[in-house]
Amino acid sequence: MFTNYFSLEQLLQPFSQQIFLKEYWEEKPLFIARRLPNYYSALFSLKDIESVVCFTSANDFYGEDIILANCKSDQPYQSTNFNETNLNQLYIFYSQGNTIILNALQRRWKPIAELCTTLQSFFSCKVQANMYLTPKNAQGLKPHFDTHDVFILQVEGCKHWHIYGSPISLPLPNIQMQKEWQEDEIGQPLHKIYLHAGDFLYIPRGYIHKALTSESSSLHLTIGIHPFSWSNLIAQVLESVTQKDVRFRKSLPIGFAYNKNELFLEKQLAEMLQLFVKKAYASDGIEKLAETLFQQYPPISHGHFTQLDSISEITLDTVLRKRQDIVCKIVNHFDRVSILFPGNQVHGPKYIESTLRFIANSQESFSVKSIPSNLNDDSKLLLVRSLVEEGLLTIVFKAEDKSKPVLKQEIDNR
Repeated sequence: MFTNYFSLEQLLQPFSQQIFLKEYWEEKPLFIARRLPNYYSALFSLKDIESVVCFTSANDFYGEDIILANCKSDQPYQSTNFNETNLNQLYIFYSQGNTIILNALQRRWKPIAELCTTLQSFFSCKVQANMYLTPKNAQGLKPHFDTHDVFILQVEGCKHWHIYGSPISLPLPNIQMQKEWQEDEIGQPLHKIYLHAGDFLYIPRGYIHKALTSESSSLHLTIGIHPFSWSNLIAQVLESVTQKDVRFRKSLPIGFAYNKNELFLEKQLAEMLQLFVKKAYASDGIEKLAETLFQQYPPISHGHFTQLDSISEITLDTVLRKRQDIVCKIVNHFDRVSILFPGNQVHGPKYIESTLRFIANSQESFSVKSIPSNLNDDSKLLLVRSLVEEGLLTIVFKAEDKSKPVLKQEIDNR
């Protein structure tokens, strides 16, 4: 985990992480009052909003960058982006009672990117951070539920939260029931919570909720946890089995939709399910989901340009280490092996697997020549130079090297 950044344990303090995961995760809301108004100041603050809007562009984003929400307005929901909106316009929108929502803040603010990467590593799923700035006596969104779990970090000011029941337990992202609910549809709230700066609130997916301000404005971060479900794993395993066994690729019987003999299909389906169980391996699905997960990680900069300038100077005596607190995973394919890490992956032939596993499991610095491997010295150099270039390894110490630079080659050319 990131030693200098927020972890799940720090978000939950002084509450027990173990109790949270055992009794609250996916089950019921959790409110933690701290009376520490500066608890999240290292993550984000009101004064940081101008920097985000002024010094980043919309090119980093997919979809809506900025949302203006005001459930009391004739236009309760408007969307725009950073290229079309300036600060003066946002000031006006805010003064008119609009909640300003900045989406995917992990792509724009390094401390939040580090938090999301830490949580992605812990939960093994996509994590996204959105910012909500609400003026006094305002409500941005109508009552609704999310199809992902959320951590509410109250950064500045205060906000009232009303949490209602769940019309469906653990809804999937594509569920048709997702909507804004009317007050007379949802009854009385199960919880009424007043968040102050430094407080924490967890709302499991499916719980209807609304949030509003009164005498104080509010700035909070919503950290969305988008977990993979068992259905996701089963789907990936089925895809893997289908690629390997032609019987799963055969078409259904002609005219099956209008055939009244459904018992015949039931029997065939039972046989296919038995066959699936015999051929299904969780590892196949886990590898597919891991590839998806690592593609979603926001790459975090750590002075990588200085590393690129030194790649040609790497020798057998050069000391390297994994980039600080980085997580990675080895994935096997039919004819190659990959090492996955935030925002990137490196592929190679099967015979470098043991070398990649040593690097993936390393906790300390190591010299190139000390790597236990069946590779010769030239191949070790080619591999570690590639891993430095792609952002997995970083140079700790460079020994003097008077040899001329080596051009990048394919790792196979041993």
